[in-house]
Amino acid sequence: MATPNFGKYEVLQVIGAGAHSNVYKVCHRDTRKRFAIKHVTVEDASAQRFFRQLQNEYELTRDLAHPNIAEVYDMVTRKRLLRVAEAYLVMEYVRGGPMTPDPRTYTFDELVFYFRQVADALAYLHEQGTIHTDVKPKNILITKRHLVKLVDFGQATRPGRSKGRIQGTFEFMAPEQVHDGVLDVRTDIFNLAASMYFMLSGRHTPPVIAATRGDIDFLPSRSRRPKSIRDVNPAVTSALDDLLRYSCSRVRDDRPDTMADFIERFEEAVDAEPSPPDEETQE
Repeated sequence: MATPNFGKYEVLQVIGAGAHSNVYKVCHRDTRKRFAIKHVTVEDASAQRFFRQLQNEYELTRDLAHPNIAEVYDMVTRKRLLRVAEAYLVMEYVRGGPMTPDPRTYTFDELVFYFRQVADALAYLHEQGTIHTDVKPKNILITKRHLVKLVDFGQATRPGRSKGRIQGTFEFMAPEQVHDGVLDVRTDIFNLAASMYFMLSGRHTPPVIAATRGDIDFLPSRSRRPKSIRDVNPAVTSALDDLLRYSCSRVRDDRPDTMADFIERFEEAVDAEPSPPDEETQE
C-alpha cells in the first residue's frame, strides 16, 4: 500500500485500517505537532457513502469543543476528472487506545469513571443538536491519564431523523436503528447502556437482529429489557442494574428521556451501597 501524500503532514504510521479508509498518525512538517488523519479513497460508486460519512463527520463535529470528544480541525478533498477521488479529515491525535472488548481488563470503579466521561460527552453533544448513534467500546478511546475521548462521528445525525437503512453496530443497536425508525437522544442512551451492560457483565443485551451469511433476520423479543447482570457481577448495585436494563429497553419510552436524566440516576446508582444478588430475577 502506497503512503498517501497529505501535503504539510508527514505520515508516521498507520493506526487504523478499513475497506475504504485508513487512519494515520502524522506530524505537521513545520511545527512537528502530532495529528490523526482519516483518509478515504473513492474508487467506485460503492465507496461514495464512506465519503459522505466523512463529510457528515466534519460538518457535525468541526465546531464541537469538549474535553471528552476528539477534535476535528480540517477536511481536504481531492478530485480527479471532476470527481472526488479521495478526502481526509485532520483530527486530534489521542495518545491512547480504544476500550478493550475484554471486560476483565477494568475494575468496576474504572468503568464507572470512564463511562461517566462518555455520558458527559453525549450530554454536550445533545445540547449541540447532534446524536452519535454508534456508541460502543471501540469508539471510546482512553488515554494513559485515563481521559476518555469519544470518536467516529461518521454515523452521527440530527435527532428526529431516520437513516433510510440499517446503520450501526449490531451488538449495541437500538431497535429503532434496526427498523429504520426516527432516532433521538434515547438512541444514544440505549447504545451507551448496551456498552456498559457488556463491559460490566461480559455479555451482550439480547440482540434485535442476527446477521448470518449476509442475511438479516429480525429476532422475536421475549422481554422488553435484558436480564439482570448482578448474578455475574455483584459489584453492580441494584440501582445501576435497573438503570441499565431500563435504558436498554426495546420500548423507547421506558428509557430515560435525556442524557442529563441518565447521568443523575447513574450518579445516584453508583453511590449506592452494593447489596447481595437477588435470589431470583423477575423479568
